[in-house]
Amino acid sequence: MEVINIIKKFSLGFFLFLFAVSAWAEVWPPDRPLVLAHRGANREFDENTLAAFKRAAELQADAVECDPKLTKDGVFVIMHDFTVDRTTNGRGKISDLTLDQVRALRTRHGEPVPTLEEVLKLAHDSGLAIYLDMKTPPPDLGTGLIALVDKYEMHKRVIVGTYDKRFCRTLKQLWPDLAVEISWPYPVFTLEGAHKLGADSVGTITSLGTKRIVAHAHRLHLHVATFPVDDTKKLQHQKEIGVDVLQTNDLNLVPK
Repeated sequence: MEVINIIKKFSLGFFLFLFAVSAWAEVWPPDRPLVLAHRGANREFDENTLAAFKRAAELQADAVECDPKLTKDGVFVIMHDFTVDRTTNGRGKISDLTLDQVRALRTRHGEPVPTLEEVLKLAHDSGLAIYLDMKTPPPDLGTGLIALVDKYEMHKRVIVGTYDKRFCRTLKQLWPDLAVEISWPYPVFTLEGAHKLGADSVGTITSLGTKRIVAHAHRLHLHVATFPVDDTKKLQHQKEIGVDVLQTNDLNLVPK
C-alpha cells in the first residue's frame, strides 16, 4: 500500500511538472529567443495601436509589448505615457479621463486608442503573446487585469512586467503559472532577489545583458530581457549569448 501511495504521489507530481512545462512553453519558445515588438510595429504605424499590433503579427513577431493604463472609470487602455499629450490630439492624464473621452482621441495618423480588451482579442485571434508593461500596480493588485486575460484564454500567452516587488510577489502568489518579469537591478538589486520573489524573468538595461549575467540568471531559472535594440548586429549578439527576448522597435532588423 505504501508503495502504491508513493507511485501515486510521483505520478501526480510528474503530471503537474508536465503541465507547468507546457504552460511555460506557450509563452517562451523552447529553442530560440522570443521576438517582441516594442509597442507593436511602431516604425510603420503609430505606437500602441491595433494597426501596429496587427502589423507585428504580419511580420511574425512572437509577442507585442504594450502599456495598460486605467481610465477614470476603471477601464484599461493602451498608452505608454501617463498622459495623452504626446501621442494623441488631446491633453490630460489618462486617470482623469473617462473611456469615452479617451476613445474620442486620435493618434498622429488617425488611429483610436485601443482598450486592453481589444488587444487581448487581437492577440488571441492572431496567435500573438502579449507583454503587459505594468509600470504601477492597479488598485486591485491585478484581479481585474487577470480576469480580462482569462476571458480571452490568454493566461498562458501573457507576461506581466513590473517595477514593483509587492506586485510581483502578489501575482505569483495568486496566479503561480502566470509569467511575471521584474525590473533589475532596480527595484531588486540581485538576481537571487528576483528569484526569491518568484519572478520568471528579469528586465534590464541593454548594457547589463552580458553573457556572464545571462548565464547567472539561467542558473537561477530566470529569463532575461533588455530594453529595445534596433541594430541587427547587436540583436544577433544577444541571440548568441542567450538573451531570451529580442525586443525591438523594428522587426525587419531581427536576425533570422
